Amino acid sequence: MPEIKLSYNIPIQVIESVNISENMDFLIQGIAINATTTGNNHKFLAEELRESANSLNGVPLLVDHRNEVSAIKGRVTTGEYDEQNSRINFKAKV
Repeated sequence: MPEIKLSYNIPIQVIESVNISENMDFLIQGIAINATTTGNNHKFLAEELRESANSLNGVPLLVDHRNEVSAIKGRVTTGEYDEQNSRINFKAKV
């Protein structure tokens, strides 16, 4: 089977910006993960996502999921399971 590489962008919506001292913090929201089967056959089940959504609260917001200090650009403030769309939505402070 040939290897297929996909490239895609997921829009992140800026909710509001808050001026704190000299820094600008942005509140963003988006979709963290959907119930799906990935290209490498890993299954994310709706039941698992429902139970784990709150575990995103307070975790670092990473650029490209790189597990490096330099990739930390903020913190997830909330992770909530969306029953209607079988996914976890998030809000974060950047």
